[in-house]
Amino acid sequence: SSGQVSENEVRKILRTAWDSGVCVLDTAAAYGTSEEVLGRTIESDCQFNIITKIGVDYNQGGTAKFIRQTFESSLKKLRRESVYSLMFHDADDLCLNNSDEAYKTLFTLKQEGQIKKIGVSAYTQEQLEKVRKRYDIDLVQVPFNIFDQRLIQSGYLKQLHDAGIEIHTRSTFLQGLILMNPDKLKPFFNPIRPILQKFHDEAAKFGTTPLKLALTYVYNFDTISYIIIGVTKLKELQDILSGYIDFNRFQVNDEKMINPIFWK
Repeated sequence: SSGQVSENEVRKILRTAWDSGVCVLDTAAAYGTSEEVLGRTIESDCQFNIITKIGVDYNQGGTAKFIRQTFESSLKKLRRESVYSLMFHDADDLCLNNSDEAYKTLFTLKQEGQIKKIGVSAYTQEQLEKVRKRYDIDLVQVPFNIFDQRLIQSGYLKQLHDAGIEIHTRSTFLQGLILMNPDKLKPFFNPIRPILQKFHDEAAKFGTTPLKLALTYVYNFDTISYIIIGVTKLKELQDILSGYIDFNRFQVNDEKMINPIFWK
């Protein structure tokens, strides 16, 4: 709502992120000037693993050439010789009759050492099932939050994890909807208003905020490797970095304390 984030603010965000243990950046060729800005603002000691994405235009012909040109452009903008992962921006790009060439191009880039992992961004389990029937994928990006528990209920998140696939989740706050005042929702969202109100009431009951409750829910699934967040201000990043409860901190290994058999 306040326009493009200034590069000065981006530098502050990236510096704080790196110093706080954030080690992965998610971007894409389609995200405006995101790649160029990152290339200019990442400090030399901040060795982020970078994920970028490509769209595939099968109408252009020469799919391999198109992908390589797009990827080389991304590397140049990011000022990198390689990235952690190159992802297909749309899982459906790998579900077409002529998608073999697109996948093989990324596989070749992986063999050449320019990418470490081949990834795919998906919206539904059905998309991922179609892709995995045809190709080996190293990394997936999927929506997951306290309202959208489909992948947990179906057991598919665990299937992906057990298959050795790295899982990155997005939409932790459902585009901010989870954090909104239920009374401020537009009529379109009336069906979700009661559960949103109940969620906010529960957060208040626990003496916490909707942000902390929503983030903690996702954070404590061991099947998830990374949670993707988006911020436009340093303050937003700071709120999120302090906005979860890591239950592992409360683990006790003294059996005399956690096994009542030994109690006196």
